[in-house]
Formats: sequence, C-alpha cells, structure tokens
Amino acid sequence: METVHSTPTAIGLRSASLDAALMIRVYNAVVGSSDDAETAYQKHAAPLLRSIRSALKPGGRLVVQDLESGVYEFGSVPLKVVLAHLKRIGGFRHVETKWLDRDRYLCVFERTR
Repeated sequence: METVHSTPTAIGLRSASLDAALMIRVYNAVVGSSDDAETAYQKHAAPLLRSIRSALKPGGRLVVQDLESGVYEFGSVPLKVVLAHLKRIGGFRHVETKWLDRDRYLCVFERTR
C-alpha cells in the first residue's frame, strides 16, 4: 500500500498506473462550486479529469456515480453535464449508464488514449 498526496484537481498517481477509478458522489462537489458552469469546468473538472485519464491504463475504466437532481446536502450534477465534460476532455468512451433509482446514476467510461 502506498500513500499519495492528492489535490482536488490532481490525483497524484503515476501515468498508466490504474485499472479503474471510482468517483461516488464526488463529481457534484467538483463542479458544484460557486463559480459559473464554464469556470467550474476549467478550474476544477478539466484538471481532475485529465489527471484521472493520465493515471488510467489504456482500456482502464472510470466509474462516476452521482445525483441527477434534487435538494441534497452536497448538491447534484445532471447526467448530461458529466457526459458533456467527459466528451469535451477527450480520451474517454462512454460505455454505459445505469439508473440506480429516480435520482442516482452510474456511468462507466473507458480510457481510449
């Protein structure tokens, strides 16, 4: 086991060192800042996604589970935002989305490059 110092925008892992990354109720915190949507993407989401993409091995999976809507203590992020961000960042292929209930989704992405 190894301890790695991470920040909200850089996970601090070696390139191509992960088979999978799991984000459960994290993405809403990443983009749910007081910034406008574009600023939140540029300052928080894009650097984090690039860091995760770099750490994943080719073919590695990123799993995102979050909340579509509703009033929750830590906020929510619509599925369409997650899909748009992963498409925009590049290097990921959307594999599947499953709805866990009315508000919770689970998306699987594969690192392509």
